[in-house]
Amino acid sequence: MAIVIEFKRYKRYDLREVAHMLEVELETVARWIEHGMLPALRVGSRYLVRGADLFLLGVVSKPKASVEIDLDRSQFNAPGNDNENLRQQYVCIQNQDPSPVDMTRWHLQDRTGATYTFPHFTLQPERIVRVRTGEGTDTDTELYWGLRSSVWCNKGDIVSLFDRLWNLVDQKSYGESAPVRA
Repeated sequence: MAIVIEFKRYKRYDLREVAHMLEVELETVARWIEHGMLPALRVGSRYLVRGADLFLLGVVSKPKASVEIDLDRSQFNAPGNDNENLRQQYVCIQNQDPSPVDMTRWHLQDRTGATYTFPHFTLQPERIVRVRTGEGTDTDTELYWGLRSSVWCNKGDIVSLFDRLWNLVDQKSYGESAPVRA
């Protein structure tokens, strides 16, 4: 579902107003600012956003819940030494929708904030993609983060998947990490 809002070009909007009008979480608007997607002016302890800058966001689409992290097929603890076997440490993401999902510039993140940004990539219907920690050549079913050390904690971690506008699409935890709602 797309949301189209008419903003007054020269008015400055508080972040709470922006979140309310766009029907997104306040944290989502904060991520847009943090990642340079939405310019904001800091006034004291508040941030203000110009209506003209909100207009530049265009039509904001709310993410579908058709793409999810598949913990059962993921492998966070690679056989042997994780740092010597990075290609065997991976997260599986599944498209449960009957339509392809353009995941270009989506983000996969661990609990410390380490972030993988998807390249130009479309996940086909009913398919799974593995995002491997190590280096390799991307394919339709395998993507490579290109790291030289382990990213996922063997004892437990939180895995978050965001769309290109930093809307949270799915979040799961495993092991000793605090439970996260699916």
